[in-house]
Amino acid sequence: MEQELTLSSKISIALEKSSDFESRIEKFSEKIDIFWNQEKRKKNLTNGSLLNFSSLSQVGDSLEIKAYFVEYKHFLFQRNMGENLLINPIGVSGIALQNKGHKGHFLVGRRSNSVTQYPEHYEFIPSGSIEVDAQKNGMVDYKKQLIKELKEESGLTEKNIKSVHELCLIYDKLDRVYDIGICVELKEAELSLNPELSEYKGISIQTSSSIEKTFSREDVVPTSKLLFQAFKMSSQKRK
Repeated sequence: MEQELTLSSKISIALEKSSDFESRIEKFSEKIDIFWNQEKRKKNLTNGSLLNFSSLSQVGDSLEIKAYFVEYKHFLFQRNMGENLLINPIGVSGIALQNKGHKGHFLVGRRSNSVTQYPEHYEFIPSGSIEVDAQKNGMVDYKKQLIKELKEESGLTEKNIKSVHELCLIYDKLDRVYDIGICVELKEAELSLNPELSEYKGISIQTSSSIEKTFSREDVVPTSKLLFQAFKMSSQKRK
């Protein structure tokens, strides 16, 4: 399989300093700068920061990750030019749902055709990379990042949230990306989505049966398929 799924209800990320990352990319620095300047001329790109996976330890159901921040241009160079700089970004992927009676209603977005990965594919909302301001006292508050993504992508805020809990860790071997899978349960009230804030081509609210049909398609982001699998497995355990 191209993705690995590890179920966990407790995941922590501690920041560390990379002792060898700068020396690792030093020999590519000129190539990276040339590549980045070329890419910027073709697309509207910003060189932000990405949280990079360093190591993982597991104690029972708990996962403890160590990571450090790197520049986005280094990851893009690795992905497009085939050089292995040992960059494995960590992101957050949420499955936002609202329970109505015995049915779950899920937020699903269709990605725009302008994104570099999986254009016009369906995926759960919210999701995104982990930014520098998510760090606090040497740890990473990735739930804070996910709530920020929820607001940006749907217009919903923390006031709409009933609970947030971890589901899993997903690793995409092809893209070399980790995602922390999180369940965001929304309060039982009328949802007012703001499409003007959306980064998606469209947003819909789908029932479990509709999700099963949608996710049987080819144009679904693989991480979201695994996230739905983790959600169903977690729900069965709680019964």
